[in-house]
Amino acid sequence: MSKGLYRRLLTRKNRGSVTGYSRSDENLLFILKALSIVDEILSSVLVVQNKGNYFSVPQIYDLSAKLKFCIIFLSQMTKFFFARNLSFIFAFVNAEKEVVMKHYFQSLQQVIIENWDKKALCNYHGISFTFGEMFEQIKRLHILFDLSGVRKGDKIAICGRNRAEWGICFLAVNFYEAVAVPVLSDFTPDNISAIVDHSESVLLFTDTEIWDKIDPANIPSVRQVVNISDFSLLFDSLKEKLAVKDSDQLFRDKYPAGFSVSDVLLPTDNDKDLAVINYTSGSTGDPKGVMIRYECFSANVEYAQNNVPCHPGDRILSILPMAHMFGMTFELLYPLCCGATINYLGKTPSPTLL
Repeated sequence: MSKGLYRRLLTRKNRGSVTGYSRSDENLLFILKALSIVDEILSSVLVVQNKGNYFSVPQIYDLSAKLKFCIIFLSQMTKFFFARNLSFIFAFVNAEKEVVMKHYFQSLQQVIIENWDKKALCNYHGISFTFGEMFEQIKRLHILFDLSGVRKGDKIAICGRNRAEWGICFLAVNFYEAVAVPVLSDFTPDNISAIVDHSESVLLFTDTEIWDKIDPANIPSVRQVVNISDFSLLFDSLKEKLAVKDSDQLFRDKYPAGFSVSDVLLPTDNDKDLAVINYTSGSTGDPKGVMIRYECFSANVEYAQNNVPCHPGDRILSILPMAHMFGMTFELLYPLCCGATINYLGKTPSPTLL
């Protein structure tokens, strides 16, 4: 087919412009000539291969000349492409530079302000938190972090069953710019201790049932252990319980004019910073920590908002473990960024319960 078209164009070229031969035909003629030569090269190779013979010297010279032409052809096509498309490439690159991914903290800040009195996190047949109450509890936990000497980048482990308070603990760590270390609650006490110790976590949020099975000696870096369900102290390595002394008074001192929407302000200059260390299940060996930046969550939240939009007033049921990255991202961060209400069962989602 290429040979036939090549011959027809060649005929038009030889006849002159009367037949409508143009510059585009010249380019096409060049391309088809190259394709025709490639076809001849492949045919020659196949013929020699089928006969079980070797290439003769004249055949080698002929193939070399044809290959040289193909190399020239590729060079010319490369020049042609860049000459025609360089301006487009620069425009595309500049357009890409102008696209700025929205930090999920920006979405959360806006949603908290606009939905202050609407429900955000709810336990099935239990306590519920509005966006305002959720953020207030987060700021109360920040006072605990301050008194415990937690700094930006310190690791804080969270291990417990799915519940509204789990989400508050995670967001408190996240907003404080510490590094959250979510741990699956069905891990063995030894695995939990190993992960907390390996991550060098300085605080641990967990349930009383889990804490009762853990030896503090196995997690020497942990200064305090906080009960997820009511934020009370389960363990204080300093034996002083400074973090909970007069917590209400400390909160009032920090916000003398009262706590309100005007106090909602989240950092958004930390895209490249470490946000979470997520440990694998360890089914093929020891659990390994995966380091995840803030921008990774922003990208996933933005994708979900663009492709599976939800809105304030929508209600979802969280089923996946919150220590699971998909559960954390798409059943906590993404719906909250949309202003939706998240409901937690607090137990295994059996068919009867659902």
